[in-house]
Amino acid sequence: MKIISKQPNPSGAYPPVQSWSGAMPPGGYYQVANGAELSCGGFGTLIVEDDIVTGFTPDIAAWEQWQADNPVPEPQPDPQTDIMNMAVDHEYRLTMIELGM
Repeated sequence: MKIISKQPNPSGAYPPVQSWSGAMPPGGYYQVANGAELSCGGFGTLIVEDDIVTGFTPDIAAWEQWQADNPVPEPQPDPQTDIMNMAVDHEYRLTMIELGM
């Protein structure tokens, strides 16, 4: 069965739907009906019928605000990669000098 927490994360978004092998959801969780999925990073409202999540109403504005407040950081270059790139550039330049270009 699929389950989801009854409470959203501190950010306001619900965590992803999880698999559960028990016969009943654990305390604090709802069962999720087949085909019910989250969107907008989990920002929105669960549609619950008889303690089973049957749908999800996304909150696009909250999702966009969270994305604006939490931009994806630029990856930091790896020092080893930088060294290798400089070595390749150095070899290229030496080859051009040897060829008289």
